Amino acid sequence: MEKAQQSNADNTVMEAINTSETDKAGVVCSMQFSNLGATGNRMTKWYTDLLFNTFTGGSAVQDPRAIRMIPSGEFYDAQGKKVWRISKGVDIIGTDIRTKGGPVAYEIMATKKGTTTHPSGYVRATTADLKADPSYTNRWFTTNTSTVRQGDSVFVSVYSDRLDWIKDFTDNTNDYYIASRYNGMSEKNPNFNSGVPNINSTGSFYIRADAPAHLVCYHEMCFIKAEVLFRKGDRAGALQAYRDGIRAHMEAINVKLKTYPQVRGKEVISETEIAAFLSSKAVAQSAGELTMAKIMQQKQIAMSYTVQNWNDMRRFNYSAPDPQFGVVYPDFGRPFEFDAAAQECYPSSDPNNVRYWPRRIQQCSHERNYNANNWMASNPEAASRTILSYPVWWDTKE
Repeated sequence: MEKAQQSNADNTVMEAINTSETDKAGVVCSMQFSNLGATGNRMTKWYTDLLFNTFTGGSAVQDPRAIRMIPSGEFYDAQGKKVWRISKGVDIIGTDIRTKGGPVAYEIMATKKGTTTHPSGYVRATTADLKADPSYTNRWFTTNTSTVRQGDSVFVSVYSDRLDWIKDFTDNTNDYYIASRYNGMSEKNPNFNSGVPNINSTGSFYIRADAPAHLVCYHEMCFIKAEVLFRKGDRAGALQAYRDGIRAHMEAINVKLKTYPQVRGKEVISETEIAAFLSSKAVAQSAGELTMAKIMQQKQIAMSYTVQNWNDMRRFNYSAPDPQFGVVYPDFGRPFEFDAAAQECYPSSDPNNVRYWPRRIQQCSHERNYNANNWMASNPEAASRTILSYPVWWDTKE
């Protein structure tokens, strides 16, 4: 560990760029944005529970990174006042929301009460003239007419500022959140003002077009060190490394946050917030309180959207009780709509069995097409769908 990163000054970070030609020069925008930045993507409940600390056994202390890493949108409260509301996570494990067509796309649109078959009772402005009509005002709306889908606005999309989306706005008054596939009234409408919702999504730290990729960083080294020392029985050393990792990650994302206008979702995490969280019930305060689950939960947040999280989850067999450390990833499970076709890949129906969980990916077509003999010799189940659950070296005793 002495030869690894010793502080955030040693971090290896890939910087992406947000330009008006991001769609034409996709290589300049972040990989996370390219893969996850579409309007239909939402956060899962399992992930948001980590940041809200609402998982089984959690403290319910909200992590200060939540506002920066979970999108928020502008809504009306019960008194009709515009307020920020952080997104709920979609429960794809414990509910049938996706088998029932949800969550559907919601955006802030120019709407008014009117004669309509839409279950909301609202009609939306569909032309420039209607959007300039002062009888229309901004509210969350979906064109979907299913009655059971009318509450899906609580799941705020992760998409946010990409400059090539901007058409109607020429300044950065709203830091370009408003360019997020904006589909409401124009600035010419008298109802367009600071008192009505107009921000669909603040986006998420790692999913913006100019999001940094934390490749090899000090916070990851801290959590690796914490795990190693915990396994060796050095609980005091593990505790210090674990706490160092939490702080290091917050300070690492602050490097990028400092470059933004200090608006919702992009504010620097203050030292007061960091210190308050580190002294809260969400964080182990003593060596006796520290568990492997606490270490890996914090590493999961710090390593968001990286393959390393999958490696860790495979090593601890997901939410199955680890023989030495107990359940490391509480509440994690296979998707609710896990069907017969998916079951063919997983010979076991026992969550405690390694063959219940995803452990590998199939070889790409290049291997199958041009290296077939070696591909087939690489594994007895190489050509079978069950290769997805075939044990890797750390799952075997040989």
